[in-house]
Amino acid sequence: MKASTHIFATDLVDEGYDVALDRVRDLGKVDGVTYAGVYHHARDILPHDPVRKVIFHEGGHAFFRPGEGAYSGPIRPLASRLVEAEDPLDRLIREADRRSLAVRVWINYTHNTALGTRHPDATIRNAFGDRYITSLCPAHPDVRSYIRDVSADVCRYPIAALELETVCYLPFAHGYHHERSHYRYSPVAEFLLGLCFCDHCAAAVLREGVDPAGLERDVAAALAGILDGQPSPIDEVPLTEKDVGALFSGRLAALLAARRHVVSTLVTEVVGAVRDAGDVPVTFMDWSGGLRGYASGEAESEGAMSRAWQDGVDLDAIIAACDGLLVLGYTNDRASYEADLGRYRALVPDDTELSVAIRPMVPDCATPDEVLERTAFAQAQGVAWVEYYHYGLMRLENLRWAGDAVMGSRKRQ
Repeated sequence: MKASTHIFATDLVDEGYDVALDRVRDLGKVDGVTYAGVYHHARDILPHDPVRKVIFHEGGHAFFRPGEGAYSGPIRPLASRLVEAEDPLDRLIREADRRSLAVRVWINYTHNTALGTRHPDATIRNAFGDRYITSLCPAHPDVRSYIRDVSADVCRYPIAALELETVCYLPFAHGYHHERSHYRYSPVAEFLLGLCFCDHCAAAVLREGVDPAGLERDVAAALAGILDGQPSPIDEVPLTEKDVGALFSGRLAALLAARRHVVSTLVTEVVGAVRDAGDVPVTFMDWSGGLRGYASGEAESEGAMSRAWQDGVDLDAIIAACDGLLVLGYTNDRASYEADLGRYRALVPDDTELSVAIRPMVPDCATPDEVLERTAFAQAQGVAWVEYYHYGLMRLENLRWAGDAVMGSRKRQ
């Protein structure tokens, strides 16, 4: 088993490449770093950054220099201001190589407010016709072209792996900043609010044999009543694929199938584009284990894998298309973490890499022993990479916890 830590370009620039990389090697005992190639908007506290303690990221920007002629469609990455002086990914690769550290790159794809603002026609359109500029629609041809192209573009660098985050539909709750809703809605109502009915998703539903316009009208009418405070049987429906698919006389099952097809074919296209660009392994991130408890550490009540369908993710198809699967072990419940990782291990074949991301700090781990136990369990499950999230966000003490866990797990072999 190998270990890495996630890292931002700003960590490297603010602290200095030598300082940051020596720390992750010497304190974190890692074999590599996982670099944010394209990231979303966020406000983060940086405990050990010498330049600033709070950062507002350049959301939706690329932290490498996009290649000339690499993009065939109208949606292209916005280059971070950090690439003006030098290409931080290029320098990272050179500096990491000197320390025998691998460089993995992860890209956030459809969760991109900057590109959604510039291309609103390519974003999610709900049943009322409202656009979600935080969420690019994976069914839109221009979005699919961008995702393929940016994946191939970053793979012209000699990186060890490409990790795909949000090559899927985004849930309604994972959206913008200062979001306001003064009423609580049921999980199924919130799921319906996140569905996309743009022309391209409508075409996908039509291919499943269901009239998309009629379904959209019925979903909008049902939601309008719920938003107005009217009692609805929808609020009593369990948030499961079977129960949700049965809604609207079973027609919603066609939309769920269409979403699975959209995501699965897009991931296959991305892998093909990367293969054409070079020999870089592709890992898909199933972020199901990090959504519910990102701030609290609360685990998914039915297990992380139980919610992948909500994003249009067919795990069997995704695993078959990719070289690896990365899952998020973001919970403070050790039993849930072990149960989830065990389920993923049973699903992922031996010839496909299984990796797990762990937060060696609160809200998940309050002691170094907790980090060690989770790391050791991952090793026992045959995990290929443990990725510690996140160098810039954790205190150096927690980086030491991760390093001790790496060394302690290897001694247990």
